[in-house]
Amino acid sequence: MSIRNQPCAYCGAQAAHADHVVPRQMRRRAKAAGYNVDSPDNLVPACGPCDWRKLSRLLIPPSWEDRLDELNALGIGTFRVWRGDTSEPAFSGVWR
Repeated sequence: MSIRNQPCAYCGAQAAHADHVVPRQMRRRAKAAGYNVDSPDNLVPACGPCDWRKLSRLLIPPSWEDRLDELNALGIGTFRVWRGDTSEPAFSGVWR
């Protein structure tokens, strides 16, 4: 995925990384549910701070909000929409 000149999918700042929305640490459980975490479709541009703060939390960018039910149906855990702010309830209420 090319992130050049793209905004962070979470907060809108300049992206520096490609983030796995469904974390790679969930690979085995996601695969059992038929989801490939290594697919390019699982990547979004992320700035360094958002990429680091998200880590393996089950947080998705606002642009993925329409996929929330699909992701929660995987049985991995409860995904929440996150806009890059650590004071949001979505951030503080999730740790994986």
